[in-house]
Amino acid sequence: MQSEEKYSIIRMIPEHIKAIVSIEKEIQYEPWTESLFLAELRQPQALCFTLTVRGSIAGYVCSNIIHGELHVNNIGIAPSFQNRGYGTGLMVKLLEEARERGARIVHLEVRESNFSALHLYRKLGFRVRGRRPGYYSTPSGKEDAILMSLTL
Repeated sequence: MQSEEKYSIIRMIPEHIKAIVSIEKEIQYEPWTESLFLAELRQPQALCFTLTVRGSIAGYVCSNIIHGELHVNNIGIAPSFQNRGYGTGLMVKLLEEARERGARIVHLEVRESNFSALHLYRKLGFRVRGRRPGYYSTPSGKEDAILMSLTL
């Protein structure tokens, strides 16, 4: 599904983090804290973006580039904005910026039950490279992470 409204993707700044943490708490079983997001932003290799719709923060992505490899550490879209193309837009922006900065490959982990994210990553050309058993905690126990990569 395509996004219904125009959106903006801008560099994440500390002032965005309170709203981002609010989204994170809605969508993650073990959400990142404000201090984790701030620590991520302070990293010289960090590449973090905020997605806004109608001036409101609707999504975010945090990643870093080390030795030509981009690792996506955290991505989220607020529930009321999911399945409308915003995640695709955010990932496309991230991949473009990563290419410009010399990244040659992208790695990420995704919950095996996160079918919409798996679909998005496959649509963008990511391929399954493996799994991490019990990587994620859930209310009912542990869940495997699917490891995916994309050559840029």
